Parts: sequence; C-alpha cells; structure tokens
Amino acid sequence: MGEAKRRKLAGLDAPRLMGDVRKLSESKRQAYIKVVLECAKEVAAKLPEGEKLYAAFEPILRFVVGGKYLGGCHDTSAVLYMQLRQAGLQEADVALCIGEVKAQSSRFDHSWVEVRGQVFDVAICAPNEVGGFAGGAVFAGVDLSTNAPTQAMFGVASKDPLGDDAANVYGMNLFQYLDFQQSRGCKSMADLAHEVYGVDGQELLAKYDDVNREWRNPLLNPRGVAV
Repeated sequence: MGEAKRRKLAGLDAPRLMGDVRKLSESKRQAYIKVVLECAKEVAAKLPEGEKLYAAFEPILRFVVGGKYLGGCHDTSAVLYMQLRQAGLQEADVALCIGEVKAQSSRFDHSWVEVRGQVFDVAICAPNEVGGFAGGAVFAGVDLSTNAPTQAMFGVASKDPLGDDAANVYGMNLFQYLDFQQSRGCKSMADLAHEVYGVDGQELLAKYDDVNREWRNPLLNPRGVAV
C-alpha cells in the first residue's frame, strides 16, 4: 500500500503525527494501529517465521499504542523477547539489546529486540512525555509509519556511557530486573506479559530469568571504558 493511501485511510496528514502517538486522539491511535499492522503483515510475509514474528508483535503494539503505554522500552522489549522465544524462535536468532539510539537529531538510552540482526521495537513510537519524537514502531528494520527503512540508528558508536537507569537495567538479568520492579511497586514484566498476551507472567519469567541484555556500543564497554 502506498504511503499516501495509508495516510488517507488513517486520517493522518502530518508525517510527524503519523509516528508520534502521544499527539493522537484515541480514534486516531486506533487508525494508526490498523495502518501500521497492515504494513507489518506485509513485511512479515517476506520473512522466515514471519507469522510468528507478527503474532508476537501485534498484541504488544496494540497495547502500547492503544493504551499510550509511554516510556516502556525496557519492559516491552523484554516481554517481546520472551514471547518470540515462546513462539519457537531459537536463542541464537533473538537478542534483547541495550545501547544508544540516534533519531531525529537526538540520542537516548534504549532497549530493543533484534531477530537475526533486524530491529523490532514498539516503544520507540511511544517515548515518555519529555522525550522527543523518534519515529514509528519498527518491524524488521522497517518504520511502520512510513513503510520505509527506519531512520533511527540503533546501537550507535558513542563515547557517552549509559545513564544511571539504563546502566542499572543492563546490570540485571530478567529475574533481578523483575525483583527490582516489584520492590518499587511499579508494573512488572510479569504483569505486562499477562496483560498483553494473557499468559502467566511469573511462569514465563521463570523460563527466561537468566537472560541478560546484549550490549550495543562498539566504542565503550558496559562500564563506560573505551575499547
């Protein structure tokens, strides 16, 4: 589907508003979901195990965009990673990643998923209220709001170490991160997995509790020391 036709169907005219779900009304967010999932389905049809990729991606995109779940990259990436593994993708093919992303002339700490080197990222389209617009949701490296390769650069070479929050996340496996979330009384990955996929989140975490995020910065090691 051409970009102009997709925008017309969604009732979205401004290119920035197509990606920045924070600025959309509820009805426009539902239109956004319909359009970007159609794009994701087209991309998935050309990928190995595309049906599994789409089936894991669709519910979490609906949850994030439909419910304006903002600033949840560390949580949503972890839950998507586990669901992809549950769907049968091999450990060697799926990576839960953390590093710095450059998008729209800004840089920020971020977590995302890679499948055979291709980026899958829902949270980038829904940053927290103070974050800048960074683009649409990404499926296999495609920005679903433009149906073109994402302009965001994931895992950029940077001399800046992770901020405190992201550094803490990187230093924990998923079990430790779950315990950290629960100690703070915030929504946990287990809760999120249940809400998005209807599964027992605690049982799911028990299978992947020793998973660590993979570091993506060729200039620094995780402790901020040049390599």
